[in-house]
Amino acid sequence: MSAVGALVAAPVFYARRGNMADTVTGQISLGAQWSWITPLGDGTTPKDIGTFPYAFTFLNGSGAGQISKVWHQTLPAIGSSSSQTLTLSALSNTIFGASVGVAFTSIKFLLIINSSTTTGEDLLIGGAGTHPWGGAGLLISSTTATISVPANGCLMAVAQGAGWAVTSSSVDQLKFANSGAANNTPTVLIMGN
Repeated sequence: MSAVGALVAAPVFYARRGNMADTVTGQISLGAQWSWITPLGDGTTPKDIGTFPYAFTFLNGSGAGQISKVWHQTLPAIGSSSSQTLTLSALSNTIFGASVGVAFTSIKFLLIINSSTTTGEDLLIGGAGTHPWGGAGLLISSTTATISVPANGCLMAVAQGAGWAVTSSSVDQLKFANSGAANNTPTVLIMGN
């Protein structure tokens, strides 16, 4: 029996600044393809070959299927048994050569990549002590619940409609905890309004 597969995720986003209003669009492409061949003793070789594509383009704006904000960063190293919490309603980043504040009210795309290559170096997402955000219970159901992203793994979530709500000082904390022994520097990409 042999199996070959590929999974490709390619988030792309564009932003324009200047004298005009900001414009942000994004494209999400995810595809899985496989080939599973099993030679049988009767001389036949059944095959299972397939592809599952997924693609969506976010337009500029604040309605369903639209985004107006992008935030991305490789987080500073999170030490063993340590954590870092992002406040989704008050993020900042340096882009376009300047510090830019980003205050989300909804999340429509979330990509978290665990940069560790060592088995057992898991990244735990969620479980913020106060104001936990978890995609309105769709991703993380309580203040103590977490999602484990294993080494070399990623978590990707897309909400094409209104997105998952972010409420300042109420539902806006996203915690990253390092359950491994070595430092972890996760990469995060968020798109929404």
